Amino acid sequence: MKIKRVLAGGLAALATGATLAFGTFAAGLGDYVSGSNVPTIVIGAPASPSSSFALDVIGAADIAAAMAGYATTTVSVSGAAASVGVSNGVDLSTTTTKLYMGSLIDEAKSTLTAQDLPTILKSGQTTVSGIAYKYDQYINLGSRQVKFDKANAELNDPAVYVNIGTSENAPVYNTTVVFNKALNVSSSSVQGKKLSMFGSDFTIGAQSDVYTGGGANQKLELFGYGSSLLLEGGAGAQTVSIAGVDHEVELSFVTSDGQAYVIVDGEGDSFTAGQSGVLGGVNIYMKNVWPISNTLGRAEISFGSSKLILQHANNVKVGESETQIDNTQVFITGDHSGISTLVVSVAAADSATAFATKDTPFTDPVWGTFKVAFNGLTPEPLSAARDTVTVDNSGTTAATVKMTDYRGNEKTMTFAYTPSTSFNPGLNETANRMYHVSEGEAVSKNEYVLLTPSQESEFSHLYQLSGLSSVGSASASIQLTDVFTGDTTTVYLTDTVSGSVYQGKDFYIDGQTYHVAAVQPMNSSVRFYWGGGSSQTSIGTQETVFPLIKLKGGEFFSFVKAATPSDTALGIGEVDLYELPGGQLNLSTGAGESVFFNGVANTTNYYVAGAVGQITYNVSFTMAASGVTLNALKLADTYYSSVANSNYVGVLIYEEENNASVENAVVLSISKDSSDYMTAAIPKFTGASWSDTLGSDTSVTHYVNDFGTYVTYDSDSQGVVKVYYPNTQAVATVAMGANPTFSVGDVSTGTVETALKITSPVAKLASEVSTSALTKDLILIGGPCANSLVAQLLGSDEQCDNWPYTTGIIKEVSNAFNSGQKALIVAGTQATDTRSLAAKVMTGTTSYSN
Repeated sequence: MKIKRVLAGGLAALATGATLAFGTFAAGLGDYVSGSNVPTIVIGAPASPSSSFALDVIGAADIAAAMAGYATTTVSVSGAAASVGVSNGVDLSTTTTKLYMGSLIDEAKSTLTAQDLPTILKSGQTTVSGIAYKYDQYINLGSRQVKFDKANAELNDPAVYVNIGTSENAPVYNTTVVFNKALNVSSSSVQGKKLSMFGSDFTIGAQSDVYTGGGANQKLELFGYGSSLLLEGGAGAQTVSIAGVDHEVELSFVTSDGQAYVIVDGEGDSFTAGQSGVLGGVNIYMKNVWPISNTLGRAEISFGSSKLILQHANNVKVGESETQIDNTQVFITGDHSGISTLVVSVAAADSATAFATKDTPFTDPVWGTFKVAFNGLTPEPLSAARDTVTVDNSGTTAATVKMTDYRGNEKTMTFAYTPSTSFNPGLNETANRMYHVSEGEAVSKNEYVLLTPSQESEFSHLYQLSGLSSVGSASASIQLTDVFTGDTTTVYLTDTVSGSVYQGKDFYIDGQTYHVAAVQPMNSSVRFYWGGGSSQTSIGTQETVFPLIKLKGGEFFSFVKAATPSDTALGIGEVDLYELPGGQLNLSTGAGESVFFNGVANTTNYYVAGAVGQITYNVSFTMAASGVTLNALKLADTYYSSVANSNYVGVLIYEEENNASVENAVVLSISKDSSDYMTAAIPKFTGASWSDTLGSDTSVTHYVNDFGTYVTYDSDSQGVVKVYYPNTQAVATVAMGANPTFSVGDVSTGTVETALKITSPVAKLASEVSTSALTKDLILIGGPCANSLVAQLLGSDEQCDNWPYTTGIIKEVSNAFNSGQKALIVAGTQATDTRSLAAKVMTGTTSYSN
C-alpha cells in the first residue's frame, strides 16, 4: 500500500497535481512550475505540528497545494472518431454537419448536384433543328433515418442501417431533370434524339407524349443504348455480344413503307422506326429505317436496349412488358409546348430491399447507375476502441460493476448487496459497507464516498475510508484509499470543531479543497463537504448529490439510489440548490405548503417530479405546517425495470454532449429473478434509443442511442449488461455514387497537458540542499533565523539580528547561488507572518516587503 502523509492538512497537494486549465492559481507561482519541472520547497529546520516551526510547515503546505495546480505532464489522448473517406461517391455529411445514430440523411445535404457526382449528374443538351435544349440533373434527398433493429424481420440480428422505406410518398430520394426550355417530346424531330440522364444514354421513343389528352397522359418513353448496329438488308447474319452472350442478328429486308424484318437467333419480326420488341430473348429498338430503291434497304438497330416508361402520376415501367417498379412515382411538369421538369421519386420496392446496411447497399431501381451505401457507425458498435462498463451479478446476493477511470485504472467492485433472507438491495459492497452519494453524509470506516469539487470534474475520486483513528487526540487522522489506484492519503485532524480539538481539517486532493470533520458525539464517522461557502461542518451554497467520476472514454459515472440529502428541512419560502447529473435542481417551498421543483409547483402529492437536463428526478417529501421534510431524491421510476428494486439502486453512465448540445445518460439498475437472486436489469436511456433482440439468441438484446453508445443485455444466468462507449459521438457515414467505398483512418490522437502525479519528494530541509549542484528552482520558507539558505541569499542588512521588516518579505532571486536557478524567499518576521505571506504567494504575489 502506498501512503501519502498530510501534515497540517496541506501537503496532500505535494502528491498530486491539477491541470493548468483549472486556472485558480496566479501566474506568479506558475512561473516556478513548468510541466513536470517542480521546484523544491525548503524549510529551515525539522518541524512538527507541535513545534515552533509549525506555521512555517503550514505555509509550505499551502504553497505546495497551489503549486500542484501547475504541475502537468503531456499525455496522448484519443481525439474525434476515426475519419471516414468516401471513394466513387459523395459523403452525405459535411465537415460541419455529420450524421449520427438517428440522423436523417438530408440533414447535412438536401440536394446533390454535378459538383457532388460529376458523371451521374452531369448537365447535358440535345439539339433539335439547330436549337440546343440544355438540362441539369439533381438528386433531392428524402428524410430517411439511420435506424437500428432487424428491419421488419428481414435481418436475423439487429443492425444499424439506413431506412430506405417503401413509401413513394416518403421517398429516399427524387431524381430530377430540369430543362432550360420546354422539350416537345411528341415531335418526330425530337423523338430519336439522345438524352444522357443519370449516367446512362437514352433515345427518346416514339410513344412519348407531352400533353395529348390532358396532363395524366404526359409520358416520356426512353430506350437505353444497347449494341447499336447499322445493318444492310440481305447482307447476312452478324454476331453481336449482349450482356456477355453472343447472338446472331440479321436485317432480312426493308419494305417500301418502312417495315424492317429483323432476325435474332432464328426468330424474326417486322419493326418500324421507333418501335421496340423482343426477339430471341433480346430487346430490340428500331432507331431508324431507310427504304432504298433497287436494294433491300438499311436500318439502325439497337440490340439489348432497356425500355423506360415515365408517365406522369404513375409508377415507372420497364421492359417490353412495361412492368411497373413498385413504390416509384413520376411527376412531369409541362404543357402542350413540351416537358419542363421530370421528377422520379424512389423508395424500395419491398421490405427485403428497404434498407442499406454496412454490407448491403441500396441500388437505384430506375436508372441503375448509383447506390445508397452505408458504412455503419464509426467507431463500430463493438470496437475495441470503445470504453466498456459491465454490470454483472456476484453470486445470488450481489451485483458488480467493472469500469476503467480516465487515468486508465480498471476496477471491478460490488455496488449492490441484499441479505439472503429477503430481497432488499442497498447501495452497498457488503451488509456494512455503504456507498455515500450525497455530500455531507456520515461515512463510517470501510465505507465508500465519492468526492468531487464539482459535477463533471476531472478531479473526482471514489474513496474508501480505510482508516479512522484517535479522533480527539493529537494523532487524530483518517485514511482515504483511492478505489481505482490503491493509493492512500492520510489527513491529520488538527482543527477544533464544535469546541473539541483534533476533530476536523481542510485538506487538498489534486489541488482541490475539501473539508472533513468527525461526526459528534461518537466520532465513529466523518462528513465531507466542498464547494463555495462550505466548511468543515456544513454544505455551501449548493449540495452535490450523485457526484460524477470521469471514466476512460470521457463519460462519467455515479452510483445512484434513493438518496437522502443532508439538508432535508425546507421552511416556507426557503430555497435549496442541489447539483445533480444533468444540472442544478432548485427546490423551494411557498405558502400553502406548495413545493416547487425548478419552478414547477406540486401541492397535491407527496412527491414532485421534474427534469434536470435530460434526466427526470423524483423528490418525495412530507408536508407540515412549517414547510416540508425531504425523504428521498432519486431518479424517476421509469429508469428502473422492477419494483423489486425499492431502494432504486443502480449505476448512472452520463454521456458527453452530443451534436444537439444535449447530455444524455444510461441507467443500469438491478432486479431479482424468480428465486430472489440478484440480477442485472434492462438498461434504460434518457434520450432516443433503438433496440432489438438477436435472432440467434432471443435472450440477448442490443441497444444503441443517438450518441452511438452501444449496450448489450443478456437476461440469462442472472443477467449481464455491457456498455460500449465511444470516446466521441459515433458518426454514421452515408454515401451515394456509382459504387461508394469507404476507408477508415486511424482514430486521431493528440496530446494534452494533464495533472501530474508527483511521486518524488519536493520538500527538503535547508541542510539537505546542496547549493553547488542545484537543478531546480527553490521556494525558501522562513526568515534568516530559521532558514540558513535564506540567510545566505539576503544581504547583511536583512539578517536575523538586524531584521528590518515589520511583517516580512517575498523576494525573487534570479540566479540563486550562481546556479542559474531562481529562488523565491517567503520570510515572515513571525511564524504567523510567514503563513500570511504564503497565502499571498498562492494568489500570485512574488514581490512584497513591509
